[in-house]
Amino acid sequence: MDAPLPLLPLQILFLNMVTDVFPALALGVCHGHEDVMARPPRSVRDPIVGKRQWWVIMLYSILITVVVLGSFTIARGSMGMSTEEAVTVSFLVIALAQILHVFNMAEPGSHPFKNEITKNGYVWAAVVLCGLILYFALSLPPLARVLALQAPSAGGFVLIVISSAIPLIVGRVVSMIKR
Repeated sequence: MDAPLPLLPLQILFLNMVTDVFPALALGVCHGHEDVMARPPRSVRDPIVGKRQWWVIMLYSILITVVVLGSFTIARGSMGMSTEEAVTVSFLVIALAQILHVFNMAEPGSHPFKNEITKNGYVWAAVVLCGLILYFALSLPPLARVLALQAPSAGGFVLIVISSAIPLIVGRVVSMIKR
């Protein structure tokens, strides 16, 4: 089978530097949920990442993977985009999905719009900074050339926005159900 790669190796490295670092640093300065100090400590025998957290990580990973591959397939198939444009779509979908995923880090069951994450100015600054970096990666010709990015059409941008919002929406709906 001669299918093109939905992401290129240099794009993956770029994503790791941009979408992982700044949101993680911003989360590191969160104050946490108001009642966190009133809760009893976890047992020293409990793992740092328990079975439930591993399941959540796995399910979000699968969801984001399906969204990225789905948007790549739609871009190439029904939207008739070139391979380069479809790769750019999948690159921007995974980048924005990861950046928006920071808002799913709120305490389970917390209010979807008023929680410790949305009240953190550093999180908003990280989201804006990552957005600007992605904008420059797409709009500065030397950087776009190195990353093999090609500006998508208006329809491509609609696909990017809708696809990258799906993991955030699913995460917030699950949190509201738990609430």
